[in-house]
Amino acid sequence: MIQKIKKKLIDFFKSPKEVISFFAPILLALILIIPTNYTVTVGGGIINMDKKIEVKDETSKEGSFNSCYVRELNGTVLSYILGSIIPSFELNKIEEITLENEEKDEYNFREKMYFNNSSTSALKVAFTKVGKDIKIEKEDIYVIYIDKNAKTNIEVGDKIIKVNGEDIKTTSELNEKVSKTTGDIIKLTVIRNGMEKDVSGTLIDIDGSKKIGI
Repeated sequence: MIQKIKKKLIDFFKSPKEVISFFAPILLALILIIPTNYTVTVGGGIINMDKKIEVKDETSKEGSFNSCYVRELNGTVLSYILGSIIPSFELNKIEEITLENEEKDEYNFREKMYFNNSSTSALKVAFTKVGKDIKIEKEDIYVIYIDKNAKTNIEVGDKIIKVNGEDIKTTSELNEKVSKTTGDIIKLTVIRNGMEKDVSGTLIDIDGSKKIGI
């Protein structure tokens, strides 16, 4: 039995075509999935805005109005190679784009929140510019970063809804309740993975103020 297997292996490696056809897909798959300590910023494309924006008494013009965007790819062996040879691709080391004490998935969440916030801020500016009244009824308060000195079981991605058992709707309310908390421990209620969860943190001194470190 062993001799038969040995003979088949010898015959297999005597045929370059069979060796290449067997190992090439494996090598290609590894190149596509092996991660690197980089992200790659590449051109994204454009989104036509002609039908998304209406202007009263507009004047027809030739051409179009477009919004452009870029994409950030997770670094793999393949994207790293492409980023090294294509001038329009930008390689970014993970440690250069993440904050201290921040993991890559936490960075991705923070960037997503920044994008959402910029979109709503742009909407607010647009309405203000055309003289429309705006009333902000509530804010969604998500944790996007945790300081290395923080002593808490809060996690990045948690949505804070209560402080010391009291509902909060704005970051100002959060900061006010933190500053008025007596003692060293503060209790919070967050939504994590769609479920309410009670968490806590030890208040620490940051720049002369009591903070949770988030």
